[in-house]
Amino acid sequence: MISDWTYHVRNRAGYSVVETLTAIAIGGVLAAAALPHIDTRRSDIHTTVAQLVADYRWARNHAIVSGVHYSVEWTSSSRYQVKRLKKDAAGAWVLDAVVKDVMLPATVTRLYTGIPIEFNTRGLSVTSTYGVWVFFYDSQFDKSVSVAVWPSGQTYEYS
Repeated sequence: MISDWTYHVRNRAGYSVVETLTAIAIGGVLAAAALPHIDTRRSDIHTTVAQLVADYRWARNHAIVSGVHYSVEWTSSSRYQVKRLKKDAAGAWVLDAVVKDVMLPATVTRLYTGIPIEFNTRGLSVTSTYGVWVFFYDSQFDKSVSVAVWPSGQTYEYS
């Protein structure tokens, strides 16, 4: 018969100190590798640009589908509005409603764009005959990104 002492020695429960320290070290290495990717402030400029491109494309698509003009207009260096337009009695397209008002994050600044972009019912940009560029700068991470809207209505991001 096996004594109680022998039984406990052979069937030890739990982990040894070496196994526990190894698991903690591996967890620490994985956490250290993941921490730079958890900082959401790094994505401010990318999120801003992705949202702007999406808003340009949304305005263009809604202009095609709804049969009225839409525009994206900068109201300041850190704010823009998506607007639905309607025809007035003279046949000019005027403001019907502000569909969306967007404020940029504090670290992201718009550096240049001069004109609002208006899309007609065919999805074309009617405000210019050349590409309109919008430049952004993220002061926290010293990063620049630009967005171009072409006369065809196509919108692209350039890093």
